[in-house]
Amino acid sequence: MSQISVSKTPPPGWPLARVGRWLQDAWRMFRRAPFRLYGLSTLPMLVEIALQLGWPGAGIVLSKLVVPLFSAWALLMAHGVLTLDRAAPGAALHALWGIRRALPGLALLSASVFAFQCGVMLLAAGPAAAMAFATADADGLAALTRPVVAVGLAAGAVPATALLFFAVTRIVLDRVPVLAAVSENLQLLQRNPRPLLGWMGANIGLLIALVYQPVFLLVILPLGLVGYAAWRDVFREGPGR
Repeated sequence: MSQISVSKTPPPGWPLARVGRWLQDAWRMFRRAPFRLYGLSTLPMLVEIALQLGWPGAGIVLSKLVVPLFSAWALLMAHGVLTLDRAAPGAALHALWGIRRALPGLALLSASVFAFQCGVMLLAAGPAAAMAFATADADGLAALTRPVVAVGLAAGAVPATALLFFAVTRIVLDRVPVLAAVSENLQLLQRNPRPLLGWMGANIGLLIALVYQPVFLLVILPLGLVGYAAWRDVFREGPGR
């Protein structure tokens, strides 16, 4: 996979409608290879479920460190599908090895999102609720009300947007250093808050809805392509598109 240079920072003031462009582009890309892309979007989730079932309690913490590696691999394969019409798992693994020094940083960022969620649960419902959330304790979670669980789950959308929306693709596909990618993500949020906050709000709404209607997971999984579409729009095709 080719490495590209860091592009010039786009001008400030993107309109809220820009997130609509990203959604449209993501939908067009999804329609090109729906089964392959949907399958790739489920890979990190399946790994997370396997870890949590295999190591009750510790599995959820372990998953926050391991799943980002599979997410990066899935992103590289999806990039292959969309650019070369083939997932090329071997080539994606080779590219993943090429960014091996950045992978601990990606895992740490994922863990920070989870830590933020646990902190929100601690503030919203106390230590017992936070511990149940952190360890995926079924009995402890069953004792919580749906609104409390929804708050904890949806809280993840805040750091995920502020820190990771552009950073993941920049780290994995452009090989930008982790700290530089996170700093760039924060700068883009500061200069262009409307589409990014709009996307954050949409994610919060979907995650809350997921607690009440699990079928929304079918909608949430492919939405990972929105971040890819935004990366392509801003850093591949240029801000003047």
